[in-house]
Amino acid sequence: MIRYLQSSNFMKWLITGIFLLVFVMVGIVVLRDWDTLISFPWRLHFGYLGLTIFFHSLALGVTFWVWHLMMARLGNFANIRMNFRFYYVSTLAKRVPTSLWYIGGRLVMYRQVGVVASAVVNCVVLETLIIGIAGVCTFLALWPFYTNIPNVGGLPLTIIGIVGLIGLLARPQVFVDVTNWGLRRLGKQALDYNPKRRDILVWWGWYVLPWIFAGFALYYAARAFAGHVNLGLIDAIGISTLTMLVALLSTLLPGGLGLKELTASVLLLPWMPFSSALMINLAYRLVQTINEMGWALLAMQVRAPKSELDY
Repeated sequence: MIRYLQSSNFMKWLITGIFLLVFVMVGIVVLRDWDTLISFPWRLHFGYLGLTIFFHSLALGVTFWVWHLMMARLGNFANIRMNFRFYYVSTLAKRVPTSLWYIGGRLVMYRQVGVVASAVVNCVVLETLIIGIAGVCTFLALWPFYTNIPNVGGLPLTIIGIVGLIGLLARPQVFVDVTNWGLRRLGKQALDYNPKRRDILVWWGWYVLPWIFAGFALYYAARAFAGHVNLGLIDAIGISTLTMLVALLSTLLPGGLGLKELTASVLLLPWMPFSSALMINLAYRLVQTINEMGWALLAMQVRAPKSELDY
């Protein structure tokens, strides 16, 4: 069984399955809302659409870079070409319901190059935690400049952000310690790589950027699909950040399927009717998915050097 999981045939089936499932999810969304989609008065602006894709790609690029730094530090795997391939293909799997395809796909891919599953899981958990803390900090830093975002969750978000960051800096190796405790009880070899405080701060600093870029993407998406909208850039960043934090908490859903769009649509009510906001968010999600599919297709063209395991 293990030998089959490491085979090139299994990897091809896995990647093909991810793409097929994402196509199915896109088809379901389009068919479910087809009547509303065709009746909506679209005012497509290709320049703004291009900027939407550009900033979404920047956000993906930064999160990939931090993932590469994490794998190099905690997984002892610094091959940027393979990290690029594994990251973008597995990130596309987030569009499939449940985290099974996302985390499972990442585990199987890294097993191909000899990275132990515990190291990958540690990076996935730490990635989620740090990017969440960075999102909270970004949202709070812009708090005085929002004009129409409801004053909700200010104190809880502040507590989560401060406690989370201080906790990580006080004991940055906590996840590795917990994993090693479990590995020792199972008689397995413990991990030798621990994050340092400098690592946590550097990763956290990088992770602020995707939240900003995602806000830019939402800002231009509103203009790309609905023409002139009075939504300000700072408010767009705040709405994008808050909705993605909601999606991040919903770990069993694919990037907040439905819940994210509903939250963003409610927050956009001061600028447009709910039906318009919902259609813009639906179109924005489809553009994000198509963009991620393009990057995943590009990543699949990356091959390991001769010194690495090729598949």
